[in-house]
Amino acid sequence: MTWKEIVYPSPKLQELYRLALSICAATILLGAWGDINYHPALLVVLPALFIYQFSSYFTANESISLPRRQRLAVVMELIDGVITGFLLAFVGFDPIVVLGLGLMFIVTIVGSLKPTSPLELFGVFIGAVLTTWLLPISITLGSGIQLFILVIGAGYALLQANMARHTHFLFADQHDSVLRQNEWLTLPAFRLSKYLSPALRMGINSSFCKLGNFGTENRLDYTLLGRAVNLASRLESSAESNEILISKDTYDLVKSAVHCVDKGQIPIKGFATAVDVYSVIDLHKNLKSDSPAQIQRQAIA
Repeated sequence: MTWKEIVYPSPKLQELYRLALSICAATILLGAWGDINYHPALLVVLPALFIYQFSSYFTANESISLPRRQRLAVVMELIDGVITGFLLAFVGFDPIVVLGLGLMFIVTIVGSLKPTSPLELFGVFIGAVLTTWLLPISITLGSGIQLFILVIGAGYALLQANMARHTHFLFADQHDSVLRQNEWLTLPAFRLSKYLSPALRMGINSSFCKLGNFGTENRLDYTLLGRAVNLASRLESSAESNEILISKDTYDLVKSAVHCVDKGQIPIKGFATAVDVYSVIDLHKNLKSDSPAQIQRQAIA
């Protein structure tokens, strides 16, 4: 799979995850500020979290070309994993914080079944390793901060579960709607089939004809009249079972899209001269993968 083939499946879900992750990160850093002697680097990290959260806007902005949005989305998902791994290692893998952040992370990568989930897992590993190596310090969070992180994680998971439930019911309603439409379309077709020969063969001709109400004031019939209609009817009568016969005029209109076999000139009742007739095989696009020998066998069949 190339980068251009990766489609960002759920930007809204990832935006929500980044918002929750940014809140947890800001809470952890502010809570640990005293443990790091109020280092001024925190004043740079907090605005960076805001920029990180705002970057989700660019992954969903349709004014940006799709390939660029896809590349940016992949980079951002790697950063998501790195930040998650950083926070886990920064707090010394505190069990309660790991539970809260881990719950958010697992729901995000499993809930949408994204093709980039391994990349986020790799980001978590890289973030945790680099933090352990570069920041060999021990941070102890208060019980209030631990509880807050756990509540954020649980709330995020419940929200995603509710969204998944809503999506499930939406798809179920759409499925039921499609079934009802199919039933509505199938019933008239079934009734119509009782009036047709079991052999639906077909004759098609292209020309001008008269269409409308014909008859008297006491009795009208909405039908087609003309030489073109008669030829189409004769072609249907001449066709074999499950065969479609078309005239030369129709063949000239569809030959670029439909593969036909020339059946030569055949006599048609009611016409003084023989008529050029073609038998329809299939659409050209459906026969592209077939070899010439296969097409010939289909034509003979």
